[in-house]
Amino acid sequence: MTAPFLLAEKLERRVGDTQILAGIDLSVQKGEVVGLIGPSGSGKSSLLRCIAGLDPLTGGRVLVEGRTPSPGDGTVGMVFQQFNLWPHLTAQENVALALRLVRKLSRAGAADSARTMLDRVGLLKFADRRPAQLSGGQQQRVAIARTLAMEPRLILFDEPTASLDPELTTEVLDVIRGLAETGMTMLVVSHEMGFVASVASRAVFLDHGRVLVDGPAKAVFRDAEEPRLRRFLATYLQRVAWAPEPEPATGSPVLLETVANPPGEGMPLTSPEAGA
Repeated sequence: MTAPFLLAEKLERRVGDTQILAGIDLSVQKGEVVGLIGPSGSGKSSLLRCIAGLDPLTGGRVLVEGRTPSPGDGTVGMVFQQFNLWPHLTAQENVALALRLVRKLSRAGAADSARTMLDRVGLLKFADRRPAQLSGGQQQRVAIARTLAMEPRLILFDEPTASLDPELTTEVLDVIRGLAETGMTMLVVSHEMGFVASVASRAVFLDHGRVLVDGPAKAVFRDAEEPRLRRFLATYLQRVAWAPEPEPATGSPVLLETVANPPGEGMPLTSPEAGA
């Protein structure tokens, strides 16, 4: 059997008396896109931060390609909810900075690489603009370009669209979708259920620092046999105007069809406001 690209074994994290991760096991094969879903406070972001080495573990271990990654070694890249761009630098300079400081590239070499990455996320024509001159979606794409420039073998996305409006969310998700099509190995924390259902090869549902469900994304959304997962998905569906009223006890096949086809992706709006 092929060794997993990412192996997380018995991950535990405590802060004082609070247990944030409670013995999580997760393995990811090269090229997989794994969507991490669950309620707020379930440990999704903490899991990503521990994998990236940003937060210390109380127990367990993380291996990427058989080695323990460390921050700055280029193994793992992470895209955060906040863009964290330097306001006084242009988009190109924001992407090039780490290449010069960490990779020790020349100024010219870093600039060339930065422009290549900006072109990859569709922002080359905005290379000379500062963050204040860019939309939120464009700033997040610059942050993605900055991560890609370091050539990580694993990319972690922590709610990359949480601070964006729906229109800007789409442009960022399209970039992530394109990365998935190239075979990039990714873990994506997202409340965009339609995106996870349609792009992720697997979905992992966390609750109270534990993995309750781990399986093929379509099966997770379609079958939803775990009661806690069913309640989570039902709550999500009730929040969107285009979703039918979920059946509390049975009828789970409707979940996949609804979640995988949000407005603009093949499912017409059915709310009274749709024709307004």
